[in-house]
Amino acid sequence: MSAIWSWVGVPGAWVTPFILVGAVIALFGLSLIESVRSLTAGFRRQQSTWTISTRILVGHLVSLPVAVVTIVLARFADAPLELLFYASALLSYLAIAWVIPRRPLVQEQQERKHIRLLLPSFISYLRASLSGYESRQTTLLRYATRQDTRLAPMQRVVMDALDLMQAGMLPFAALEKVARDRGVRELVDVAILLRQSELKGTDPLPVLTDIQATLDQILYDAFREMIERRKLWLLLVSAMAVVGVLVQILFVVVVGSGALSRFF
Repeated sequence: MSAIWSWVGVPGAWVTPFILVGAVIALFGLSLIESVRSLTAGFRRQQSTWTISTRILVGHLVSLPVAVVTIVLARFADAPLELLFYASALLSYLAIAWVIPRRPLVQEQQERKHIRLLLPSFISYLRASLSGYESRQTTLLRYATRQDTRLAPMQRVVMDALDLMQAGMLPFAALEKVARDRGVRELVDVAILLRQSELKGTDPLPVLTDIQATLDQILYDAFREMIERRKLWLLLVSAMAVVGVLVQILFVVVVGSGALSRFF
């Protein structure tokens, strides 16, 4: 019993059980990530009615008391733990006030980016399926049920369109409505042209061919623009490296071996 009390008396030892419990909870959460992803595949999270400004305001109202309490505890801690408390206060403020409130916006931006990248393959799939005289609803259903995790963002779009089709909407009209809800401009343009061909009763294959050619050109231009931006960053990093090497060479030439005499 005396050994336990002597261990408790060690400065900072009281936080060890909390660290172990936190590590166990974190490892348990990491082990469940894949199972949660498989269970939620094909489902779309319900959008909150809160705006980003409201989320950030609430995050600040919650994070400031947490940071203040952590800083107060740091005043009564030992020297090593004091720095840990200050770092925890800063990280908790940044996470609660900025990272967590902006997470829905970041997820929506990532989803739109993935949909843009998957759009050419989706158009190619539509062309191949419709050229075989397959019905529009069957084509969309087969795409939504394909076992490929890389297609999950576009599959969620198609699944939402299929749900609207159950309410009586035409296939491409439902796709247009879902595309407008997602806010992806390229997908909206594709869905509008497909809906027009659907209403007129014309063959959508020529429309899909023209759309794919235009979209390939747009993606090619965006890719070239991205390469040009990265070239500028690479040139900047290279210039900084060259300047660093020149500074070191000038230091050795000007100061020479006299700099080592200060230490030896």
